[in-house]
Amino acid sequence: MLANAMAHPEVLAAVQGEHTWTFGRFASDVRRLSAGMLAQGIRPGDRIVLQLGNCVPALLACYAGLAIGAIVVPLDPAFKIAEMKRLLDVLQPSLYLAAPELDRLLEDSIPSFLPAGRRFTVEAAHKDGRSGTWQTLLANDDPDVFSFTHDPDAHAILIATSGATGDPKLVTHTQKTLLHTVELAIAFGWNRNVKAVCHAPLYRPLGAYALVMCMSLGVPCILAECSQFEPGPVLDAIERHRCTRVAAPPLEIAKLIRAQREAPRKVDCLSSCMVFGDSAAPELFDDFERVFGTPLHNLVAMSEAIGCLYLGTNNRSVRAVPGLAKLVDEHGAPTPEGDAGELVVRGENLFKGYWKSPGVVDDPKRDGWYHTGDMMRQTEDGEWSYEIRRSDVIVRAGQRLSPVEIARVLMTHPAVADAAVAGVTDPFLGQRVVGFIELVDPSRPCDTNDILGHAAHQLADYKVPEVLAVVDMIPRNGVGKVSRRVLAAMAAQFEIRVGDLE
Repeated sequence: MLANAMAHPEVLAAVQGEHTWTFGRFASDVRRLSAGMLAQGIRPGDRIVLQLGNCVPALLACYAGLAIGAIVVPLDPAFKIAEMKRLLDVLQPSLYLAAPELDRLLEDSIPSFLPAGRRFTVEAAHKDGRSGTWQTLLANDDPDVFSFTHDPDAHAILIATSGATGDPKLVTHTQKTLLHTVELAIAFGWNRNVKAVCHAPLYRPLGAYALVMCMSLGVPCILAECSQFEPGPVLDAIERHRCTRVAAPPLEIAKLIRAQREAPRKVDCLSSCMVFGDSAAPELFDDFERVFGTPLHNLVAMSEAIGCLYLGTNNRSVRAVPGLAKLVDEHGAPTPEGDAGELVVRGENLFKGYWKSPGVVDDPKRDGWYHTGDMMRQTEDGEWSYEIRRSDVIVRAGQRLSPVEIARVLMTHPAVADAAVAGVTDPFLGQRVVGFIELVDPSRPCDTNDILGHAAHQLADYKVPEVLAVVDMIPRNGVGKVSRRVLAAMAAQFEIRVGDLE
């Protein structure tokens, strides 16, 4: 980023609505913000928590922290107080940046190691002045105070995983692992002609990776005018800035398709479009191409590593970077063609481990390979297709069932807007199947038996949910994946009723 600012200070670096930053201005603000952090006593290795939406101050704070060797930790503003207390206790941060309403929310429960003098808001201070302001940190414009710390192997950023199965894990990356990610991306199509719409906040892996790509390649980081994903502003940004690339999870891709149908924008500039983060229904690929006029490609990536797989010749499959990925069975042996196997990856782009506490990082890799828990299948042409998370499989009477497959069928009913499926413990069958649906029109009466009958025409009897519940909203995490932990808790209330069914 600093090199790009010196070579091309006038080139656009970030834009959100009417607000723009050239690389020269961006680097200048990063230097001032870094100096302000140093003046607050922040030193290499200290943790800086950013609880911000998708906004330019978040980008500046991220790079300011990286510049002085601090560890940047973007966290979801939607986290509840109990979740934040657990995370802050593990992180023991030295600086906290957030929107004013979040700082006020945490005021009475903030840990003692994060006093008011280490908390700053990006808009306005409390009336009683207990928290500082963004302007306070930017006030130091003495270039001699700025001190760039260059240790590529030091911990640089912690990315909280989705928390689909429990408390979020903090994925630990260094500047070196991020640099290798950029190099792999360049090898497979990222260049200075790419114009990506950056709709994902930094606390989502896509947001953090997109920022690093843009700043490293010297291309603009184009933010939609929304702190969280909203399809309208994202499409507006694509049209206004002639963006060429967009990537999103299936639920957000579906929202983009719907929004474009309802209010078409001129988006013929799009040439590289990807869906990631969960198994996507075949219809999603067809609908996207019909509406946007360009193919939607499947992308398999994770917080722990991106770049070990690249796009396949078929837009629904992927290919492995030689030597960086393979499929193995439960014993670690390579799986034969046609069989499903667990994806394992390695490489210099791989994360360093999961942050446990200051100075303690748990490295789960085995012989240098990270076992992702993602099940994939190799096709005849040597490419791979995504199947399911190993931990999501429901085992009913010895039969292994895919909740994704069952949910997809439920969603083919015209009354169903969204669906998810979970297994509950049963003493006779091991697990039974519970389905949840979100209705297209909640005001209209719903006959769940009709929906189950619809599913029974497309699924084997043992796959059809034995209970189907209507909910206001399917629980999903920040990247659009079904929150399996929340769903399991919802399904548990049906355990006795399901256990009585024969």
